Amino acid sequence: MDTYSLSVPERDLPEIIMNYTASSEHMLKAYGDESLLKIIPLEFFFLEEPGKRKLPVQIDFPVYRIDSCEYEIPANYAISAIPKNISLHSDYGEYQANFQIKDHTIQIIKQIKINPGSYPLDDYPDFYGFIKHILESENSFYITLKNI
Repeated sequence: MDTYSLSVPERDLPEIIMNYTASSEHMLKAYGDESLLKIIPLEFFFLEEPGKRKLPVQIDFPVYRIDSCEYEIPANYAISAIPKNISLHSDYGEYQANFQIKDHTIQIIKQIKINPGSYPLDDYPDFYGFIKHILESENSFYITLKNI
């Protein structure tokens, strides 16, 4: 059964904290004596390809998201490999993904910050490339497990 809770800190803080607990049998794929566990990617806004974009990009306020997840690995698996930490920095913002093993738990903290600004159409391919790199990274994270 999935459960969640929302907590709203003090009145003047612009954040909401959501705690969500779930399980799924569809995230793990077996390949012989190993299995791949897909890490849930962060959802992010859609951007049109540079050739289709007709107007500049205006971001009035910074976009900042933090996601932290813990994956509890069952006792019949050993953790073989986790993704490498990643850190991207550009004029458009920052992105970090950090992975850490603690006992049979994998802790993941991901942060995205998109800087506010007015980005002219000429800069759009670079802005698009930065966001695309983030999305590609988010969709390429897997944990390799060894069946015991």
